[in-house]
Amino acid sequence: DRIWEDNGGTYDGAEESDQPPGEGACGDKGLAVLFRREGGLPIGQGNGLETVKSILVISDSHGQYLYLEKLQKQLPKPDYIIHLGDVARDQDYIGALFGCAVDMVAGNNDFFTELPGEFTIREGKHVIWLTHGHGYSVNSGTDRLIRRAKALGADTVMFGHTHRPCVDFKDGVWLINPGSISLPRQESRRPTYIMMRVGRDGEIDYRVNEIGEKTKWT
Repeated sequence: DRIWEDNGGTYDGAEESDQPPGEGACGDKGLAVLFRREGGLPIGQGNGLETVKSILVISDSHGQYLYLEKLQKQLPKPDYIIHLGDVARDQDYIGALFGCAVDMVAGNNDFFTELPGEFTIREGKHVIWLTHGHGYSVNSGTDRLIRRAKALGADTVMFGHTHRPCVDFKDGVWLINPGSISLPRQESRRPTYIMMRVGRDGEIDYRVNEIGEKTKWT
C-alpha cells in the first residue's frame, strides 16, 4: 500500500527566477528512454517486469487541459496520478477526467490553495519525495533537491517547475521530472508526461513520453 507523509510543505530557500535550466537541471535527458532502478543505470525496454501498478506522472498543466484530455483518450486508465504542481485551477478536474485518485503538490502558481507543498510516498521498495521544486533552485541545478531527499530518507525526488523532462540518477538519488503537460520548454516543444510502473518485485520503471507517442514497454 502507498503511505504518504506530509513533510510540512516548507522550503529551504526563496524562489529563484525562471532562467532556462542548464545541464545541472537535467536539460533534455530522459526523453523516450526507459529506466529501471538497478544500480542507477538505464536498461533496455521490457526486461520482464511483472507490473502490479501503473502511475501517470504529470506537472505544470497551468489550467490548460487540451493535452490532458487527449492523453486521457490515449492511455489505459492509470491506478493513480501524481501531479507535481502548477495545476493553477480546477484541482478536482484531473481526477474526474481520468477517474482515479490524484496525489498533488502546490506549485509557485497555485495561489490560495490548500495543497501541501511537499510530501513523501512509498511505492514498492522506494521512498519518493514529491515537490514542485521552485523553492530548491531547480532551474540552477539539483544539488539542493538531493540534499533534501537524503534528509527525508528518500531515494527518489519527483519535481516540476523547469518544464523540461528529466530522468537522471545522481549521488544515489533518482531525479524524476515529467516536464510540462501544457507549456513545454525542451527542444522539441512537445508536451510530455511520465508513465511509471511498479513491479511485483518492488522495483520501478519510468518512461518519458511526448503526447501522441505510445508507451511501449516491450
